[in-house]
Amino acid sequence: MPVCLPIVDGDISLMYNLSNDTLKNYKEQVMKIALKSEDKLFNAATECINLRVILMHLTRHYEGKANSVIDAIKLLLAELDKSLDEFGLGRTKRMFEY
Repeated sequence: MPVCLPIVDGDISLMYNLSNDTLKNYKEQVMKIALKSEDKLFNAATECINLRVILMHLTRHYEGKANSVIDAIKLLLAELDKSLDEFGLGRTKRMFEY
């Protein structure tokens, strides 16, 4: 997790914005898939599955500390989970947790 913070210069609001954009792109990609096979859904979701792990570690890192951006990231993480679950990737996303 500490590796991703220097990438965004320690600015977690930038991390939120990038994460939000990634989620929007995922939803758009999924809607464009005519026949939603497991392979096509997984290919569209790979970035979001990896993002989910990063966001989980980020929220754990800030656990117990008051931060409005982290609160927004928690909501985004819940939305990301819901979106992955909607397309049958709930089990798959958990396989990538560490």
